[in-house]
Amino acid sequence: MRTLLVAAIAITATNTLAEACQSAQASAPALVAAPAPVVEWLKAHRTEGTALPADLLTAGKDSARFALVGRAFEGTHEIGRFEKDVWSDSHGFTVVAVDVGFAEGEAADAWIHTGKGDPAAIAQSFGAWGWDAADARAFLETLHAATVKPTFAGIGVGEPSPLLPAVLDFVRKAYPEGLPRAERVLDGLRLPGRNGRPRYWFLDDNERGVMRYGIDEQVSVLNDSRELLVSRSSPAEFTRAMRLVKAFAQYEETMRFEREAGDEDPRGRILAENALDASMQGGQPHRVLAFVNVRDLGRAGDATTFAAQLAKLSGTKPVCVATACGTGSFLAYDPNDTGEGVRAPRVVELPADARTTLEIALEGCGKGEALFDLRSIDKDAAAAAWLTQRRNLRSARATCGAASETPWDYAIAADFDAIVWFPKVSAAELSATSSR
Repeated sequence: MRTLLVAAIAITATNTLAEACQSAQASAPALVAAPAPVVEWLKAHRTEGTALPADLLTAGKDSARFALVGRAFEGTHEIGRFEKDVWSDSHGFTVVAVDVGFAEGEAADAWIHTGKGDPAAIAQSFGAWGWDAADARAFLETLHAATVKPTFAGIGVGEPSPLLPAVLDFVRKAYPEGLPRAERVLDGLRLPGRNGRPRYWFLDDNERGVMRYGIDEQVSVLNDSRELLVSRSSPAEFTRAMRLVKAFAQYEETMRFEREAGDEDPRGRILAENALDASMQGGQPHRVLAFVNVRDLGRAGDATTFAAQLAKLSGTKPVCVATACGTGSFLAYDPNDTGEGVRAPRVVELPADARTTLEIALEGCGKGEALFDLRSIDKDAAAAAWLTQRRNLRSARATCGAASETPWDYAIAADFDAIVWFPKVSAAELSATSSR
């Protein structure tokens, strides 16, 4: 009797679960096709290939000009090739800003200008931006081969441990009486992470508190003793020390947000502050071409994004070029991979049957890779009304559980000046990627 009762309960539970799934599927809203006027407008503003319009990046070469190119997914051959091609056309930019750390950016810049270093190792130090190692190296080689070589700037948050010796060297020279204290409070930054995971992940609550306090303390020392420290070193050395300590603070703030999920993600503000710093070379403003994630380009829909923060801090509206994809595969960390083993990206499939309404419309406008110029959208009332509303495009950060997590809503017409369409993308070979 007990066996029969258990079996009956199991069958009932199974049927209930099946019914719930069927009910959920039946109630899920069907994908509604984009209105015909919108599709017609997109067809009229579609150009075959991925070359950007000549006037998109070259117009208005004033000192406040920023252009942001966003990758929808990490570790894909097609988007990596497109990014290299964007720079190959030059457009008069003198600073290339990339979502890698300050130390990684310095190493890349040194190789571009002097040939010193190993470009393969530099590309692998780029984290997610270098997961397609061949394309990342090709990008660096293109910059190295340029007649007028640009400044390469890392504007993201990278590994802080390579920066610590330079900071301590500055303290040793300009403030030797504070060296023992600086070494003690910054000790948490001395060692790199393990198995591809940030050092911060391995600190306990007390160690994280000491790190935060120590960084704040060093910022205060530099600010409060500016004149003394400059007199014992030089303005350039002091400015560099401030920049390095700022990188420490950005690392700690980012890691703390990821662990504690605070009220506001600091990523957009950090990228904007660093891009503005990078734009001032030799005291003169320069034009900046930045390569980040599509989700950083939300100019209108989210006040915390890179594009919105850059507009707020610089007073100028950046040009934003998004990428969008139909099907294929990309690389991403598994968010559930929290063990002690080596953390490495894995292939995530991007199925065609999960395309969004907008992606289906973009693909239906013609075959092959293409560019959609959105700058004149306001001249067509029907298209503008539909594309001004928030629409989904699939995109992902470096950590992504599955393709079902990738749809992200954008105010398409307000956020982007152009969309570069890839019908299919292919993930880089895992053996060629960095596990950092």
